[in-house]
Amino acid sequence: MAAGTVLRAIGDVWLFLCLRSSALTTSNAVLLTALFNGLAGGSYVVLTAQLAFLTDTSSPTRRTFVLGLALSVMPMGSIASTILSAAVTSLELYGAVFSIAMVVHLMYLAYLHYVLRELRKPSRLEANALEEKPPSVKEWILSGALFTPIVMIVSNPTLRWLSMMIPCLVFARKVAELEVTNQLSEMPIRRQSTNDSQDGPNLGDVELDNVPRDAGLDTAGSGQSRFDNKVAVRQELLLCRLCFFVQATSLVLLSLSRNKTFSSVAFAITALGSPVDASLFTLTTLAVAPGQIGSAIIGFRVIENMAGALCGSLLSAISKVTSERPSFVVCWPTAGVCVLCAIVIARLRPRMLREDDRH
Repeated sequence: MAAGTVLRAIGDVWLFLCLRSSALTTSNAVLLTALFNGLAGGSYVVLTAQLAFLTDTSSPTRRTFVLGLALSVMPMGSIASTILSAAVTSLELYGAVFSIAMVVHLMYLAYLHYVLRELRKPSRLEANALEEKPPSVKEWILSGALFTPIVMIVSNPTLRWLSMMIPCLVFARKVAELEVTNQLSEMPIRRQSTNDSQDGPNLGDVELDNVPRDAGLDTAGSGQSRFDNKVAVRQELLLCRLCFFVQATSLVLLSLSRNKTFSSVAFAITALGSPVDASLFTLTTLAVAPGQIGSAIIGFRVIENMAGALCGSLLSAISKVTSERPSFVVCWPTAGVCVLCAIVIARLRPRMLREDDRH
């Protein structure tokens, strides 16, 4: 988190210097800021590190609440920053925007250094890895560490199934937004497709037998930790089942909507299934070892952004096909997928936890 914040702060300082110096007011000088942001990994590296830190410092039973709260606060901060920056830039106070960004980054670095602490002690294997001599850049690239998140997802059956459903989640959300926007606009109601079914990560395909036994907190060897993991997995599976049924219900209601009020109520019901996002993150953290949580999360975010980039053209093609046809062409099959996922999840049994009980 600190490294990414430092690089982004350097980019803000450089932008401030470009604004104050006429010699630096060139396109190449401004593009150098993009280089610093790219080296920092944009906002995804910092956000991923934050989610990994929250995972390390929360128990499995409270992890969904903590991650859900974080996933809710982050968009609120983005909206507030957008409104604030728009208000300042409308007055052509560009220097004030960059100055505020520098101050915020410095405050964040001070918070990381003086307030936050690594609460989870590294395990013996992690401690030995830290004592080893760090590899050179050439060795790091040749060893495939650059593609560690993708390799981890492909090699882990649980993560593989979850990642396959992420494009569905992104597509469903985009379709739902477009559908509700069309129905609430002044245009005639043209119901094309309303899949806000967050059937994203198909939690029905989570194979708990493949979850590493050392997943979770460092106290995984204690009986209390095994009990916490058991409760966490069962509550996440129950929550996911409920969310999938809620999403299926909202899709059916959206496909049957005839007026704006009905569409608004149906879309509000869709929001009741949003906890599936936090449950997905929790199941992901329970499916990997503690030291691999960050890599798994950033791999999922890469897939999510790739799906988002391809979503626009796919939605355009679907809208051309379904423009003159009722929205149940898309809504009802997606609702059926949600129900199927809920049924599969209901048939899952945490066999991994039963094996832990025998130790």
